[in-house]
Parts: sequence; C-alpha cells; structure tokens
Amino acid sequence: MSFKSLVLSRIIAFITDQDRRDKRADKFEAKRKRAGDPHEVIFFHDVTDPYSHILLLALPDVIKDTDIKLTCHLVNEPKDDVVPERVMLSDYALKDAQVLATRAGFKCKLIPPSDQQVKKVRSAIAAAFVENDIRTACNISKALWSDENIPDSEYHWQQSQSEGTAILTKLGHYMGGMLYYGGEWYWGLDRLHYLETRLRSVGALTKSDTFPMPSVPASTGKVHGRLHMYFSFRSPYSYIALQRAIALTDAYGVELKLRFVLPMVMRGLPVPKSKRLYIVNDVAREAKRLGLPFGRIVDPLGKAVERGYALMPWAREQGQDIRLAQNFSTAVSSQGIDATTDKGLRRIVETAGLSWDESKEKLLIDEWSAEAEINRQELTNHSLWGVPSFRFEDKCVWGQDRMWLIEEWFQDKNRE
Repeated sequence: MSFKSLVLSRIIAFITDQDRRDKRADKFEAKRKRAGDPHEVIFFHDVTDPYSHILLLALPDVIKDTDIKLTCHLVNEPKDDVVPERVMLSDYALKDAQVLATRAGFKCKLIPPSDQQVKKVRSAIAAAFVENDIRTACNISKALWSDENIPDSEYHWQQSQSEGTAILTKLGHYMGGMLYYGGEWYWGLDRLHYLETRLRSVGALTKSDTFPMPSVPASTGKVHGRLHMYFSFRSPYSYIALQRAIALTDAYGVELKLRFVLPMVMRGLPVPKSKRLYIVNDVAREAKRLGLPFGRIVDPLGKAVERGYALMPWAREQGQDIRLAQNFSTAVSSQGIDATTDKGLRRIVETAGLSWDESKEKLLIDEWSAEAEINRQELTNHSLWGVPSFRFEDKCVWGQDRMWLIEEWFQDKNRE
C-alpha cells in the first residue's frame, strides 16, 4: 500500500469511527444543555425537489407535541458537479418520490410543476418559513406538486434562498431535502428514522419512527427470474447493496446477475469532496444498522478497479463471480486491503476459492472494458446512470434504499 493510500485509509477510518461520532454527539448535547438551547433541527428545502416535498409533508407530525425547534431554509438547486445527469435525475426522482410517498402513506399524485409555479411558490414558502408556519408551507408545497392554485405572495425570496444556501454550504452540504441536527445530516424520508432515533435518545421525542426502514428480506418465496445489479467496486453503496442483494435473491431463489460499470470519476463525472464525505458517513451509518463492517477503506479508483473487473469474466466462468465481487468490495471497504498490489489481490482471489496463478494470466487480458461499456450503455438505456442500480424484468430502480421495493416485485411475481 502506498503512503498516500495508507494515510487516506486512516483518515476515513477516523471520520467514520462510531465511538468518535457518539462522543461528538454527547459533546454537542452537553454544550446545548449548558447554554439552555432547545433541540434545534434545521431543514433545507429545495422547492424543485420532490424528495424535499415529501420530507416537508412529514415534518409537522414529527415535531407535534414536542419542544423541538424546527428552523427551515430555502436553498438553491444543487450545482452541476453534484448532479451530473440533471435531466435523468429529475425524471427519476419524480417517479421514485411517488413510490416513497405511497409507501409512507401520503395520498398524493406528484405532478411536475412549471417554472412559473416554482417561482411563485418560492415567495410563498419563504414567507411561511420566516413566520415559522410549517403547516402553511406544507399546504403551499402540496399545491405546487398537485398543480393547484398557489396563493400570491409579495415576499422577496431571493435573499432568503441565498442565505439558506450559504448556511447549507457552511455546514458542509450541497443539496436540499436535508435535515441537520448536532453535526449530522439526514437525507429525506429515507434517513428521517436516524434523526428520530437520536432525538428519542436525548428525550426530545417519544413517538415511533415516521417511516421505519423495512426489513429485507421480510419473507421468502420461489420466484423464477433474474435480478440484474449494476455496480462499481469503488461505490460504498454498491458494497452494502451487494450483501443485501445476495440475501434477498437467496430468499426468493432469484438469479443474481452482476453488471459492473466504471466508477463515475473514471467515466468523467465529477464527485466533489462534500459529496464524498457525506457518502462515507452515510454508508458508515447504514453499515452499522445492517451489521456490516465498514470504514477501513483503500480507495480502488483506477488500477485496482481495472484489476478487479479483469477477473470478473473468468470468475463468472468458474461460477464464482458473486463471491469474488463480495470479497473484493468487502476487502477495499472494510479490511484495508490494497487491490493494486499482488499481495492484496491474491488474498481477495484465494478467499473466493480461485487460483492466483490462473488469475495472474487473466489480468493481462482486456475483456472487461468492452463489457463495462455495454453495461453502462444498458444502464443509460433504462434512464439510469448511478450505482447500485437494479433491473428485474421491465422494472428498474436505483439505490440500496429500495431493496424493499425489489422484494415487492418478487412477491408480486410469486403471486402470479
């Protein structure tokens, strides 16, 4: 392992260390109590984002009958460097937010708003936020996403949105739909349960989770089919998703087909520092919830990814591609193993029950790059770009947060 890789690995391990995170939370609470400050949750709202809208709808019930102080800010849409495929994301987010809203029990049909409606709503919601009137803000947002009449407002929203975006940036984030409490970020309805758990732990909340994360697999069955998983050896979310996809497909007898693609950076798509930091912290939190090791990362970007992909077609022929992918992602995400070295890669290969001598020969053959491009193009054809993504028959979904949705697909198929 190079000195740079060693240093970066230790920095990430420090950042994601749970004991350190717990001590930081305890320190924050002690300081808050000494100052006599309330439990202040900060919400950053992007009026163009359907995930922000769904989260906003949930917040009045979260803070009802509590002494939680909810501070709301309007923010700009995220910059291009954190949303490299803006059009595809907008289309996908609308569909996914609708699925999420339905699962959470919100009776609404999301209709994409016009630019004129968005401009009108910015003013009305900014005025409601200034008055700390969360119920009115919810009603205005409902009107926006339901194509209903939006009340007129003369409030000059530009300064409020600029100030909100500045606060978001100063605190270390880059997009709306976020909640912030005591140094930790919570994205959308999918991460609200973490905030609620934390608030319960400090006595600020007594009610149960608004949107509990479904357990997956929740059942078993016998389903004939194939689940395609588009993944990257560099993606921490792919690491978590792979472990979960294996368990889910095993429970239903579904074939798991792995489709590797180049990491976003190796495809020329930017991933800024603020986004990388949020991802590793979020994955650490998710890994703890799921009982998976995480944190001793050796970034496989470049050579290590290429070496790993070079072995995948051969491992597939041996019936060991899933095991190799599982070992590789675990090694670079939680065991501090450098796959750029023969020592590191050999350990990964042999743990998968494969021959190191044979694998050395396969490393010299470039069969993988054409396959990676085919997989990327297929992903794009399904209007997706990021990993992990999944396809089952004609249904596609992005992200390990939707494993419960994939299980619903399996259950629907099982009932046919």
